Amino acid sequence: MFMCFSGTLASSLLLENTNTQEVIILLKKTLSIILISRWLIAIFVISVAGVAAIPFEKEIHKTRIVMGTIINKNIGLVTVGSQEHPGQILTLSTNPKAERLALRPGDQIIVEYYSDYIIRSITKKG
Repeated sequence: MFMCFSGTLASSLLLENTNTQEVIILLKKTLSIILISRWLIAIFVISVAGVAAIPFEKEIHKTRIVMGTIINKNIGLVTVGSQEHPGQILTLSTNPKAERLALRPGDQIIVEYYSDYIIRSITKKG
């Protein structure tokens, strides 16, 4: 049936004296299938990347940052007075994974904490 095994389907149809319009229609269908498959692959890749980014987005919005002064500190809690909002006092729980700094009442700090008021990180200013 096919005279040339190394050629494409279209070239083998031309060798069999097939109507050129049929070959053109076959080539158009093949090209449209290739283009549609490329679009489907692109949409799939974009959707997988979007789904993969969801956990990171949740993590970003879960933390808050405050600059302030330490009012009181003990083993499990740190009480911070906010500089941005005078009069606001936060009592935050310490996290065993957070870096332990030698902090005293009156120290200026920047604290990143989770929405459940557990400290993620503490940085001493100055």
